[in-house]
Amino acid sequence: MRLILAMVLVGLVALPLNVSAQDAGTTAQTGASGPGRPDLSGERYGYGTPRSQKPRRTAGMDTLELMELRVKRARIGVVTTAGAFVVGTVLMGVGYAGCPISEPRCEDWAFPMFVTGTTLVVGGIFGLITSGGIMAHRKRKLRKHKRELRESPYTHYGTPRRAQWDLAQSRLVF
Repeated sequence: MRLILAMVLVGLVALPLNVSAQDAGTTAQTGASGPGRPDLSGERYGYGTPRSQKPRRTAGMDTLELMELRVKRARIGVVTTAGAFVVGTVLMGVGYAGCPISEPRCEDWAFPMFVTGTTLVVGGIFGLITSGGIMAHRKRKLRKHKRELRESPYTHYGTPRRAQWDLAQSRLVF
């Protein structure tokens, strides 16, 4: 119990600070905060993005870049959980090898290694199932979105119409 408490406390100490104090002499030059008040907008420090620079979404659909990023993150989840499964299998095998059937007593390290490996294998299996399902769903959604973009008459991906207006010559071209 003490070991777990010590690990939690070490983990809390190692976390970065999310909020830091501002110097007393630093004030906002412009903005809604007014003179003499600190600038709390966040744009000065780089984490506040002006609205005009954010990607736009059309008709309730995510942008294509955001969807591709989500597929990439889901793929990372699949690879990571597959790695946990492989490492757990190796640990389980090494732990099992430390407990020969002919001897009644196992090595001191074998049982904890076997249990750790088993835990990683079970977590890896559940992680593969979950992240694999998420990745399949996101890839399907991305393919559907790309297909809708190709079929849309307002994009250049679709097949050209039979008659088109030529802007350079101001006439109808077949």
